[in-house]
Amino acid sequence: MTLPTIKATAGFQGMALIDADPYADGGVNWFTNQNNFFRQVRNFIIDTTAMPLGVGAGIHWQVAQATSLQNIVFNMRTG
Repeated sequence: MTLPTIKATAGFQGMALIDADPYADGGVNWFTNQNNFFRQVRNFIIDTTAMPLGVGAGIHWQVAQATSLQNIVFNMRTG
């Protein structure tokens, strides 16, 4: 099975490639993070190898109530 890839570019700006709890301007959650129930992310490759150092992450998942993250491959930058 070939997994789909979510790949950051060298110009990526943001908190994470997959963000389950995005912030609005000023660092305030745009929804109450306790409302993040029954989410699933499965069968992906998350590639951050081209992302600049000190910028972003693969997944930002602040609250995990009944959450499932399965079969995720992280290809991370080095240096």
